[in-house]
Amino acid sequence: MTKKRISSLLLSIWAAGAMLSAGALTASAARPYENCIENCGVYDVQGILTDAELDSADAMVKQISEDIDMYVAVYIYGPETEFSGDSDVIRTADDNYDQLFNPQYGEDTDGILLLINNSTNYDYITTSGTGQIYFYNGDEDNRTEEIWDAIWDHMLAGETYAAIEDFCLEIQRQYRSGPPANAYVYQHDTGEYLYMKGDKLVSADSLPFWFNFHLIPALPMGILIGIVVCAVSMACIKNSYRLTKALSPTNYISHNETKFHISDDLFLRQYQSRTRISSSSSGGRSGGGGGGRSHRSGGGHSHGGGGRRR
Repeated sequence: MTKKRISSLLLSIWAAGAMLSAGALTASAARPYENCIENCGVYDVQGILTDAELDSADAMVKQISEDIDMYVAVYIYGPETEFSGDSDVIRTADDNYDQLFNPQYGEDTDGILLLINNSTNYDYITTSGTGQIYFYNGDEDNRTEEIWDAIWDHMLAGETYAAIEDFCLEIQRQYRSGPPANAYVYQHDTGEYLYMKGDKLVSADSLPFWFNFHLIPALPMGILIGIVVCAVSMACIKNSYRLTKALSPTNYISHNETKFHISDDLFLRQYQSRTRISSSSSGGRSGGGGGGRSHRSGGGHSHGGGGRRR
């Protein structure tokens, strides 16, 4: 039995346990609103899944929400749903999350929502709160894309239940691996940065200085290597331009045939060496490939994530 199938079996067991204990959901620090916890699950708008698949997938999503301590939901739309374009899909995903998990409390809760779109085939993942960091969409560590990669074969094959199953496995794996080092999200509308400080999401006008120095442990060795290279280079340059004592010009004169009233030879030698000094500036902010991307929903909440077309 492969590792993936074992993980799937464990998810099924967890899902069964979640179905038995559905009434025992409790609020937590990351999921502070008990009525929102009840909204975690699968919403099959046009009945793509069988009843058995829907019950199992719904319990699975609820269990993963419990495991990663975030709000999690999946929306499935069939061909009957009309979307005016990709932006309409994004807006729908954001609004669905806000209606489920960002109600009247005036804050961005921690979570993720997958929208499976069988109408225009542009699928979308929206993230919120610490979900923007754990399921990061930065250029060099794009975990949103990793989620798509994990479920994409099933998405292309129309295997919706299996896609939800692998979605749960992947977000669980990413959560357990922790947020990317020095990951942050820049919010263009407010000019503020979102980043993790310990296990808390912080919003600030600027990033801490240590975001630019996450490679400090490597500096001592780098400095030592630089000193050695510089010393060797200087020694080579100095050796290549070292002058040897030249013979006197009088050694080349035939005194029997040449008469000088004034013997005065002047030799000028000028040596000029040029060394190119290259410098580079590490402008910007390190970590997470230059920062994640966010946008505002119609309700004014900050969302990350990303989409992919089948």
